[in-house]
Amino acid sequence: MLKQIFIAFFLIGISVNVFSQDALIRFGKTQKFKPLHKETEKKITPIAYKAYSKLFIDSMEVPLNRYFESDSLLVFIGVSFKYNIEKLFSLLSNFDNPVTKVISPKKDFFFIQGYCAKAFVNRYAYYSKKDKLTYIVNYTFAANKKMELADFEKIINQTIIK
Repeated sequence: MLKQIFIAFFLIGISVNVFSQDALIRFGKTQKFKPLHKETEKKITPIAYKAYSKLFIDSMEVPLNRYFESDSLLVFIGVSFKYNIEKLFSLLSNFDNPVTKVISPKKDFFFIQGYCAKAFVNRYAYYSKKDKLTYIVNYTFAANKKMELADFEKIINQTIIK
């Protein structure tokens, strides 16, 4: 009996570990996303795609690569095949009153925070030298209010593994 209880706890421990929020989820070719707020990857439904497409101008052609959701957060990851970081920064700086916009000195990543329709979107875009692709990561938190850039940078550093 004691042996069976031990085996049951061992198996539960393994299953919790396998499905824990520490599990890395691959996107693109070599990039990884580490959930922080119990986000789970969701199937890209027409409703999710419609919500994502509102984040970009129709002509930008930024396909949705992955979509994650939790009770407090939506994360959309897109890929830009058409524009480099500088051009994306220029185009996306014009979306509904950006509150914060910062491009790196090397022009290999940027942050833009602002309102897109009624949602406050925290956006991070970067060029992956490994994949040779430009990824755009869009975070919308349930509170739907402005976040300090330093706090958003911490979230990026914890969730996006290049």
